This record gives sequence, structure tokens and C-alpha cells, in this order.
Amino acid sequence: VVLVEGEAVAMVADTRGYEYRSVGAPQNEKVVRGPQEGFNENLRTNITLIRRMIRREDLICEFRQVGSGENIKAAVIYLKGTANPALVQEVKGRLARVDTRMVMNTGILEQLTEQHRLSPFPQLLCTERPDRAASHIMQGYVAVLLDGSPFANIMPTTLFALMASSEDIYLRQLPGSIIRFVRYMGAIISILLPGLFLSLVLYHQGMMSTEALSTVVASRKMVFAP
Repeated sequence: VVLVEGEAVAMVADTRGYEYRSVGAPQNEKVVRGPQEGFNENLRTNITLIRRMIRREDLICEFRQVGSGENIKAAVIYLKGTANPALVQEVKGRLARVDTRMVMNTGILEQLTEQHRLSPFPQLLCTERPDRAASHIMQGYVAVLLDGSPFANIMPTTLFALMASSEDIYLRQLPGSIIRFVRYMGAIISILLPGLFLSLVLYHQGMMSTEALSTVVASRKMVFAP
């Protein structure tokens, strides 16, 4: 409590402190080039990590209470004038519609705020890197931080954002483009090649070489052996 002589009111400041994990290297999204620091479980610390990278006055951070029972505090971070106002209102509306007593981390929050719950594809990007979250905020995305969770939810997400790596922004244009092209080709081949192999084995054995066909027959013989 701060008392000032001649004033009839006093100022009360909350100085309580809690133990929390210090800022360390990310555990899942490790990079060779780039900052070696990740989010922790303290909401204020995570906001500070983003503000250190985006030093602009139009960076908006709004606090919201999520949940009906515990009232977990969440932070909605976006760049005013860059993020679509309709997108910002949609994110705030989805957070306001969360009506549950247990919102312990961003994984639960993701399930409660996604629109198409039966979709097998992720509808938002989850990251533990402040630089990656700051990069998406600069592009017009909205980041949601939750107190007690070392991850940030980036809303919305696209296939290109999911296929991008945390280190792409630190590479030169030509090497980065080649790596992204190889990544897309690897994804396409991994999807199409198993189906092609099964079609050859089951219906078009004549298109396979004798060595490959004998290997397939030997492997199936071992499986169906009595």
C-alpha cells in the first residue's frame, strides 16, 4: 500500500510472486539458426517474449477469462490494422463460448474452439516458439496464450503454415525454397506411394520385377503360414 502525504486515497499494488520455470530452449521445435528460447507456463513472461520481438505500438494484447468455473486467464494478441477485425471478433467469440470448468492447456482450448470437430486436419497452429508466434502475428494471424501452458495457438491456420518449419524464415531464399519443395514432394510421395505399391501387388503383378515379386510372395507366405 502506497500512501502519499496530502492525498485522501491510497494506491494498492499486487506484488505477489509465484515460482515458475525459467525461459529455456524449446523441446519440440529445435532450430539451428534462430532464438534458443521457448514459452514457459507464466502468461506474463510469454507476453514479454512476444513484445521483445514486436516492438510496435499497434500490438494489442487483450486478456480474457476462459471457462465457467476456474476462470483461467487467456491473452489474445494481434496487430491492429494488420489482422482482420472480423477474425479478431471470431476468436474472441469462440473464447467467450467456452463453457467448461477445466481448461488446463491449449490442447483442451483447441478442442473447445475449433469449428469442425470431426475434421482430421488441425484447424490452428500450436507452437512453443515466441519467434514463430511473432512471425504469424506480423502476417495478420491472431495468437492466443493461456496461463499455465507453454504453447501458443495461432488462429487460423493453412496447409502452407503447417508445412512450414520454424527455421524457414532464417534461411536464404534459394535454399529455403528448395527445402520447402523437397518437403512438399516428400509429403506427396508418402501419400501416393503406398497406394501405388498395393495396386501393383494386388492387381498388376506383371508390372513388377521378378525379384520384387518373389520378395512380396515370400513375405506373404510367412504371414499366412499355418
